[in-house]
Amino acid sequence: MLVIKKTSFIYLAIISSFGPYIVPSLGLRFDQLIIYGLFIFLLLSNNLKLPRSSLSLAIFFLLFALFLSPFFNAINSQYILSQTLLVAQIENYFQPIATFLVFFSLMPSHKDDLDKIMKYGLELILWLLALNTLLSIYIFLNPETALVNIFTGTKIIGDWEAFGSLTNAELNLTTGKFAGIFSQTFIVGFAYSLGLLVWGFLYKNNEYLDYKKILVLIFILIGGVMSFSKVFLVIGLPLFLLFMGLKMTLILIFTFSSFVLFLTLYNPALFEFISDYEAMKYVYRLLNGFSGDFFNIYTSGRFSSDSLIVSGIIEALIAHPFFGYGYGSIETSDFSIYEVIVLGGYVGLLSYLLIMLTLTIPIFTLHSLRDKYFYSFFMCLLVISSIAAPILTANRISILIWFIISITFAKISKPLNS
Repeated sequence: MLVIKKTSFIYLAIISSFGPYIVPSLGLRFDQLIIYGLFIFLLLSNNLKLPRSSLSLAIFFLLFALFLSPFFNAINSQYILSQTLLVAQIENYFQPIATFLVFFSLMPSHKDDLDKIMKYGLELILWLLALNTLLSIYIFLNPETALVNIFTGTKIIGDWEAFGSLTNAELNLTTGKFAGIFSQTFIVGFAYSLGLLVWGFLYKNNEYLDYKKILVLIFILIGGVMSFSKVFLVIGLPLFLLFMGLKMTLILIFTFSSFVLFLTLYNPALFEFISDYEAMKYVYRLLNGFSGDFFNIYTSGRFSSDSLIVSGIIEALIAHPFFGYGYGSIETSDFSIYEVIVLGGYVGLLSYLLIMLTLTIPIFTLHSLRDKYFYSFFMCLLVISSIAAPILTANRISILIWFIISITFAKISKPLNS
């Protein structure tokens, strides 16, 4: 009975990452309510446990160091842009710690139970992504729906020229991008890219695929394409095709091409609609990049000579090299290393790099070749996506990331016969 209850809480945490805002005006989300609710419940009931294995314990202490380093200069009010931003960034960096401890405290001790939880948890993620695609389609057909703010919040951008009265999600809608419950393009791109890898991990070697599994894959592909995210188009799709192997890749390309050809022949106007669609300019820009400076186009000039990111990193390391400017000192970040340095300096950077290095260890120590293969691609997606933004601390999606990490590290700490 205890295992069933623990399992239910793990699945509830995964579901919460796709939940709505409870109090949009305060930025209170359903996932925060569940994660911190479980954290406090486990703490008060004396069931919140630190990981026992040295690697998992190292991750915990490194996350804690990453969380603490920006506090040294956060007490200096001259660097704090707003109290709301200060609280939000503290929460962003504490949630991975809470999530990691919650998942580890709820994990069963037997390896077979871990395999079951991983299977059912990953299947749950796939179905949630499929539902998110349905929400994106609904928003596409009803762009004025209140569901946009219910799931993405009401915080306006405030300083984006003519779009200062819009939220991030509403701004994406004006450019023809649809993300469902997600408010940022890079996050939804990562989510659907992860969904493709999860689908491949679960069903790649199945001799028979029923219509439900195929339908889920179709919805994940549709949702990823509707996001027009570079993370999905440039990273997720190629990684998925590489993961699936040559034979399956050819089958998928042939099936997709046949589907597009059928739609075009059935309704020629559809081709014109797609080619003239507002968000297609992002695809054309990427395609043009293959004959020019693709890296600069993919990274949106993040590392060009006149990049504010490069100059911002240099400025932060000169002004406050060890502990950065602290929480609340940077509004947005388009590169994980940039945010870590500005907030936490060299201490934050060292903690972050050691976290990423430690996370790669299961690639070499997992017992199952199938698990190694999946986790290797998962880490590739995680590292490359970090160029777009600090994905490890991104709200919502970090719960899915830390579920996979937690259960992977729990599995390597169990002997084969446990």
